[in-house]
Amino acid sequence: DSTAVLQEAQNIGREYGTRACQQGLSLTESLQATMFFRDSLVETALNLPENTPIRPSTNTRLLRRISHVLNQVQLAVANAYEKR
Repeated sequence: DSTAVLQEAQNIGREYGTRACQQGLSLTESLQATMFFRDSLVETALNLPENTPIRPSTNTRLLRRISHVLNQVQLAVANAYEKR
């Protein structure tokens, strides 16, 4: 269920943002951490064709979904900082 996945992504981002802010991390540092996670997921998705027979169009959809979910995480992180 994509709605549940997006909601969970927002919850994760909000929680991460709140904790990072409490620990004194800047918004930039927090977003850099989420970018590291995004890069890891994208790299994994890009390596799938080597390990799994998957069509390029399917991989494109996968990358879009990863991006959409992680956008929600990053927006929730930023929102947590705005609310402090």
